[in-house]
Amino acid sequence: MIQGGRCKVRVKTTAFRDAACEWVSGDYIGNMKFRVLIAGMSLLASAVAFAEMAAPPVPKPREPAPAAPSNPGAPTDTDVTKAAPKSDDPATKKDAAKTTAAKKAPPPAKKKEEPPAVIPGITITRDKGGFLGLQVVNNNFLLSFYDAKKKKIPPDVARAALRWPVKYQPGPERTVLNPGGGGLTSAKSVKPPLTFKVFISLFAEGSEEAVENYTLDYRQE
Repeated sequence: MIQGGRCKVRVKTTAFRDAACEWVSGDYIGNMKFRVLIAGMSLLASAVAFAEMAAPPVPKPREPAPAAPSNPGAPTDTDVTKAAPKSDDPATKKDAAKTTAAKKAPPPAKKKEEPPAVIPGITITRDKGGFLGLQVVNNNFLLSFYDAKKKKIPPDVARAALRWPVKYQPGPERTVLNPGGGGLTSAKSVKPPLTFKVFISLFAEGSEEAVENYTLDYRQE
């Protein structure tokens, strides 16, 4: 055994005693080292366990609260997502088909504007609205009637009296135009040259007083 750092083994021979002391000393020191190692590991484990028990638990980070909408009445993204129609909804498919058809449909053709109406002969603007057209057709006067859009209309008077000065006689020529030829016309021939000042009077049915009077410079090649 080991006491006070000395080996005390009772044996008969010195050689055997030295060998025994060497074996005992080595075994003893090895056991001591092993015991110290075990004791150190136990202390370390106890310290770690104590530290875990003593340390306060780490709090988990709090998730931020969702931001309140600036307009309380406005729908949120969730509401919009929920309200979005499904692609397989018949109404959605119908609307999509209409949109596709509208895109594929050719633009409507522009309506051709009608060219402005042309009144043959000399145009006379009437006092009550509308127009008159005076011309010589087959050596006869023809007075035509038109509305405000220069569309031809039937005569709205019974007759017209015309007079114009000539060079081949002292007094003027006179004629009365009655319904015919799509307006008012006369059978009296108008002799050339067709350049003169003409006076026109319009009369209603059964009236001897003119309802409209016009004067114009007539010229026709």
